Amino acid sequence: VHEVPSTLPPAPTSQNIASNSNPDAPYYSLQTDEQDVMTIGKMDSIQPETIFESIFCMDLETYKNSLPLDRDPPLTASTLNGIKGEVVVLTGDQTISGGIIGTQEEPVILIIDGNLTMNGSPEIHGIVYADGNIQKGTGVATVYGALIAKNNLDFGAGNMTIVYDRFAVKNASGLGSPGILCGSWRDW
Repeated sequence: VHEVPSTLPPAPTSQNIASNSNPDAPYYSLQTDEQDVMTIGKMDSIQPETIFESIFCMDLETYKNSLPLDRDPPLTASTLNGIKGEVVVLTGDQTISGGIIGTQEEPVILIIDGNLTMNGSPEIHGIVYADGNIQKGTGVATVYGALIAKNNLDFGAGNMTIVYDRFAVKNASGLGSPGILCGSWRDW
């Protein structure tokens, strides 16, 4: 288990994302031709029907039932802007159309029990999981952390940037329900 340093590097920018000219930068961004590797369901070692349990060490229903009671009023995809340091589970197909969700210091775990479409220019720090498909609509979306789809990732429209931010992922590992570490992102 790697400890998060007490002083985090600066947040990801175009200057500190690894590239051929800057291979030692602290962040890594998937290029368009590399994003297909993010479609975890295509991996032989993890079957789509067990992907959530493989990552979160429990099935989706058990995980949802272990979270604190819902907010009043409940969160929706349109009210996520400004949310930090929380686990958010949204049921049904969702569209996120902008805003800043989470920070490197206070990332989110965003679980969509359905399909997710990203329009506009959302900036999400943390872990995004869709128990269906993730589709990039119009605009420019950026995820600093990890993006996981049970089924398919489709980056057909607009621009999508996925920056693996190990600090946001590590900080997100303390959110949600405690569970047994089972070889997931919580181990990093």
